[in-house]
Amino acid sequence: GPYYAAMLPDMWLNEGGQSAARAAIDHLLTLHPAHDETAALAHAEGLAMPVWLANRAMAPNLSEAALLAKGLYVVPEFLGNRAPFADPHARDLIAGIGMGRDIDSLTALDIAGLCGLGYRLRQIIDTQAKHGAPVQRIVISGGAGSHDLVRQILADATGLPGVSTRAEEPVLFGSAVLGAVTGGHFADVGAAMAAMLGGRSHICPGNGRGFRVAHPSVCCVRNLAKGGTCGSEGSAASCLKRSRLAHLGPRLTPQVWFDSPVPRSD
Repeated sequence: GPYYAAMLPDMWLNEGGQSAARAAIDHLLTLHPAHDETAALAHAEGLAMPVWLANRAMAPNLSEAALLAKGLYVVPEFLGNRAPFADPHARDLIAGIGMGRDIDSLTALDIAGLCGLGYRLRQIIDTQAKHGAPVQRIVISGGAGSHDLVRQILADATGLPGVSTRAEEPVLFGSAVLGAVTGGHFADVGAAMAAMLGGRSHICPGNGRGFRVAHPSVCCVRNLAKGGTCGSEGSAASCLKRSRLAHLGPRLTPQVWFDSPVPRSD
């Protein structure tokens, strides 16, 4: 893309996807020793395990949840990179993992994976902006974005506000909108959406502190390439040198985003 009038008349459609994002996190969790125990606990409460883990990671300030993944980095690309590199040979990377076998360790792995998805989304958005297709807000829908914590992580990682519809099944909702227009109940898609949407929620990005503390190397690597600083003491070069991920710098560069201030939410 972008594609003109592909979805709505007189509007452009930008496409930059992460294939099987939720499935990648689900697979990531199966690799942890506490997976089966956690799955049983979630089942006993009638919840899907990702929802159970997200509930467990909730904090009064949702943006602080990233601190649970401090020092743990995940690039969840088990099936390759769809955007912005279109690299089918890219594979998952986990760095900073210890020998923890408990549920706390699994929760940290889950949050690190979600942060990785957020960093990749930021990269897609930045790539589109460089090519003249800027994004001002993110519309979040589908199972992976149904939890408040996941929505907040995506907003914080990208630095952009998010909007989420209250439709439990957004794909079916879209089909209903098209059916209503085709059946003559509404003049166009815009009118049908305005009448049928039934409300939406807004997510504002936090100040980014949780991400900067949890993943300082994400701040440093890209700034090193620019000869800049990362906001901590010393230059980006010295900060990266202190990081255990220094030897992974070139590989991690695609997921580095905090080279500019993240907007603060009031």
